[in-house]
Amino acid sequence: FTDVEITSGDANPPASAFYLAGWLQKGMPLKARFLEGGAFGGGLQKLRVTGKDMQIELERVGPECLALRAGGLTQNLSLKTSSLYGLMHEELTILGPDEEFRDAFARARVLLSGT
Repeated sequence: FTDVEITSGDANPPASAFYLAGWLQKGMPLKARFLEGGAFGGGLQKLRVTGKDMQIELERVGPECLALRAGGLTQNLSLKTSSLYGLMHEELTILGPDEEFRDAFARARVLLSGT
């Protein structure tokens, strides 16, 4: 993969868009582009990762639904929110510094400084 497009419903890309691009760049040297659009309020609306012969897309298609498209196939997925208990449990399972977060955050800062 060579490119990533992240679409948000905000006039300016939110921090989550830069963090997502930074996280994806860990494994791939992607050129990131940030776009505005979407029909379901603010926040992330669409992610498209493209390469020479492949494109993968996640797009919000409802308030609590997104579509995953790859290789001509589409799968709808639920975006039901987790409970506060579930979110806290997930966070508290990380003992010590979260190196993945630090790496992605550092790449996100580089992306942000380039906009």
